[in-house]
Amino acid sequence: MLCPPLGREQVASYRTLRQLGDALARKGLLAVRFTWTGQSDSAPMDPSLGLLDNWRADLAAVVEQLRGAGVERVHLAGLRLGALLAAAQAAELDIASLLLWDAVPSGRHFLRYEQAMYASDGLSGDGSEDFHGLGYTLRKADAEELRALKLKGLTLPEVPTATIVRAGGASDPGAYPGTDGVWSSDEQIAMLETSSMTAAVPTRTVAAITSWYSSIAGEADQELHLEPRPVAEFDVPTPGQGRHAAMVRVRESVVELPTGLLGILTEPVDQEPDQSVLYVAASSEPLDGPSGLWAISAREVAALGGCGLRVDKHGTGELGGPLPTDPMPYMPAFVDDVATAARWLAAHTGTKPIGVGMCSSVYFEIVRPNGLLFSKVVGINLLAFDRNPADIPDEVAMATDPSHLDHTGEEGAAPGATRKQRLRAGLKTNMPQPLWRTLGRLGKAHAPDDFLREAALDTELVLAFSPEDFGALAAQRGEAAIAWARRTGAPFQAIVDPELDHALFGVRARQRSCQLIRDELLRSRRLRATLGS
Repeated sequence: MLCPPLGREQVASYRTLRQLGDALARKGLLAVRFTWTGQSDSAPMDPSLGLLDNWRADLAAVVEQLRGAGVERVHLAGLRLGALLAAAQAAELDIASLLLWDAVPSGRHFLRYEQAMYASDGLSGDGSEDFHGLGYTLRKADAEELRALKLKGLTLPEVPTATIVRAGGASDPGAYPGTDGVWSSDEQIAMLETSSMTAAVPTRTVAAITSWYSSIAGEADQELHLEPRPVAEFDVPTPGQGRHAAMVRVRESVVELPTGLLGILTEPVDQEPDQSVLYVAASSEPLDGPSGLWAISAREVAALGGCGLRVDKHGTGELGGPLPTDPMPYMPAFVDDVATAARWLAAHTGTKPIGVGMCSSVYFEIVRPNGLLFSKVVGINLLAFDRNPADIPDEVAMATDPSHLDHTGEEGAAPGATRKQRLRAGLKTNMPQPLWRTLGRLGKAHAPDDFLREAALDTELVLAFSPEDFGALAAQRGEAAIAWARRTGAPFQAIVDPELDHALFGVRARQRSCQLIRDELLRSRRLRATLGS
């Protein structure tokens, strides 16, 4: 059983835990991965229980299901906060071994670290007393309960136990009572202290863990009878109704799409959905989107009578490969993956879906010919504007490289810019806009004006930007497309929202994103009703 971390760390380590599971399976061991209740794709928490009781129930439920399938020896492993939670309940679960991987020493230490990371990103709360981490929120009482949890002083079971600590960090075995040994790893920072796009699998650590389990677990000698349960039902509140919101029963189903794509479909139980939304995760993130945000939004859509499908692209999430890093976020093959998912959802519901994406996934929903598959695309923090996905890395580097700005931050080459960068800055600043757009059409320049005009002819565009991301658009002279839309009445809205951050880690950014998706869903519904009458 592999217990994951929380929030941003859960996303960054997703590829690592999947590859660890694959490595263990190749050794004949059953590897079980899950996410904690209330996080990612898991069901909402039981509001009658506290945070730790919910998560204790998670561990007990997994163990119970394994025992029912014929598993005799259950080995428990946890990463970061997952290690602390595993250690806290290990003595109650009748386990065969325990692995604590870069365990946080206490809930207080973890929450302080998360609070510092949140503040360092310039993020603010929502005015409530809740605790806000990068990509998640805990109720005040739940945060207090977690804060009191400590690794030191826990009574661990008398089973083979190993601890992995960061090289150069605190490695005092006395801090981990009952451990057989403390290993040191210098790969933790590359796995966790980075974005999900650049997180690297700690291959040597994964190999060491696999070898340790092989030595203590022995040969596989059991026939298991695991029954997959690809459907779950639970209640979610109707969004926008406050504390006394009516509860709506929703169903989530794991679905396999053509070409081997994997998705989760969220629908209301008691009515046929009248609209559909396709959620595509950015970059290398798994299908639940930015720290589970697409799962939250899909359930809101189902509570409003629609349905939502979130999918993994090939090479990402559950479809990730054996490489130690995720694929480049603008793989040309992703164009086909998004088209496949959009066609499947349209056939399933009989309606052309609304596309929802963030950063690179917006690009794959609107680049031709995909825009024609959507009734509307709601995109957040789009950064790429080129017809050819292979040219995108260079384009994004240009848009986010400050060397093309002078010391005031205005367009114009900085003193330290290279000759090529100076030439680019001069062309973008001084070239007549029609010529700049023509070069974009010919693939000779990254011209958002031309790209966005073309996309708006295929589908309705609602694009929201953080101030920083809008600055990148402006640096590429993309404001001309906005002016064109206003002049012509083209179906293209551009919204600059100071509450948004690029990664959608902040609580305000997450609330505003969900609200934008709900508003556009309801606006489309009202428009259809008007046209129908």
